[in-house]
Amino acid sequence: MKKILILLLLSISSYAQTVHRVVSTSNLQTVIDTATDGDIIIVEVGNYGNVTIIKRLSIFGTGYFLNKTNTPTQGSSYVGSFTLNSGSAGSIISGFVTENIHVNSNNCLIANNKVSSGVYIGQSQVTENVQVRKNYIGNSYSQSITVNSNSLNFSISNNLIFGNSLFMSTNGYGEFKNNTYIVQNAPYDQNQIVFQNGNYPNVIFENNIFCSIKDEDFRSDFLYQSRPNYLKNNIFKDSYTFNSQLDASNLFGITQESTYVGFSSNTNNLPEDARYQLQSSAVAKTAGEGNSECGAFGGEDPYVLSGMPSIPSIYQLSVPIQVPQNGTLNIQLKAKTNN
Repeated sequence: MKKILILLLLSISSYAQTVHRVVSTSNLQTVIDTATDGDIIIVEVGNYGNVTIIKRLSIFGTGYFLNKTNTPTQGSSYVGSFTLNSGSAGSIISGFVTENIHVNSNNCLIANNKVSSGVYIGQSQVTENVQVRKNYIGNSYSQSITVNSNSLNFSISNNLIFGNSLFMSTNGYGEFKNNTYIVQNAPYDQNQIVFQNGNYPNVIFENNIFCSIKDEDFRSDFLYQSRPNYLKNNIFKDSYTFNSQLDASNLFGITQESTYVGFSSNTNNLPEDARYQLQSSAVAKTAGEGNSECGAFGGEDPYVLSGMPSIPSIYQLSVPIQVPQNGTLNIQLKAKTNN
């Protein structure tokens, strides 16, 4: 716990040339364009439109569901869409409410965002080492995550995913680990895993919680391609017939009602993302590799409620109403990191 925000900001700035603060009256794209490669941009509450990034930047918003209700944008930094193009390798986008994020560069981290439509990797060029972590992605009608163009060594982990599919048209490789897929509005939420044109990638699916896998290509890949080691320690709501060689660690017929603390009714009025924490008695609590927890709240880097980015934030401030003339202004400030 750190108590002096100035010291915390100084510790951040030691890793970059400049820390820029953007307020609602600022033009975020202008700040991005004038920033230097390696800079940090901290974006306050506001609506900032669409932005394109062609340099290495770390851009942080305020998070979402901050009022502990299901209103994601109250108190949030809203950006219509992010596009990370050539030159933005090594960039970080964290803590935003946004419609879409397009990643066309290497070594980018997309974390702690609420993405209402989708995340698209490698649409215009080959990408390597893209990480999509701890996001709240999609809706009942969206293609929530798309991996294109020979994306190499990608990692999609610890996300809450509400969309209709994970779409892959890639000869690349990567991992899909500790994600939670959620059905809210059947029959629209089908949790399809689509391998375009029978082009099955080398992707390891591990420690995930799936609802309904409706796509036959996904099932047939593991039924006919003899890849049992690529699908392990996953939880499925429905029952399927897979290859008899399939790893026995995969469990089928596990209902959402017996898994999540706030499904299907939210009687405790939990914030939307908090509803999908696991019940203490849930099978998924110990069904992961090495008896670990499946889903977004498990693994080495669990999902963070409200998408709070991993930078310091003030959570308590006390300022006197008045101060005697020539007196001392005593301010009490408490801040915390959000790792």
